[in-house]
Amino acid sequence: MKKRLLALFSCAALLAASITGCGGSKPAESAAAPAGSEAPAESTSAAAPAAAGDVKIALITMDSIDQHWVTLNEGAQKAAGELGVSVTFMSPNTKDDAQQIECVNNAVAGGYQAIIVAANGPDAISSALKEAASS
Repeated sequence: MKKRLLALFSCAALLAASITGCGGSKPAESAAAPAGSEAPAESTSAAAPAAAGDVKIALITMDSIDQHWVTLNEGAQKAAGELGVSVTFMSPNTKDDAQQIECVNNAVAGGYQAIIVAANGPDAISSALKEAASS
């Protein structure tokens, strides 16, 4: 039950990060109404830490040089701040399966409750992910 809850939370965080990273017209709208957005931000930040606790999430992408993954990480960090959780960005410098497996193993060793992965291939790191899920 706990693993399913964390998996659901991870999917929600990834979705929030993706939406945040892909929003093109949002900065213009927020600049137009900064005074109205101050009060909701204070109430949101006060409620977030009590709801999530000490949840650590590892975000492992294909590489760290593509702008897409950099933007995804920025969105994930923003969502993590809103939810009161910790997201750590881990990725190989280039699309390398062995380094990605090492990132998964490091996340397991680091005690992360959830791992979000954008795998280089469908089978390359499946055994490492199965081991991570069983631990």
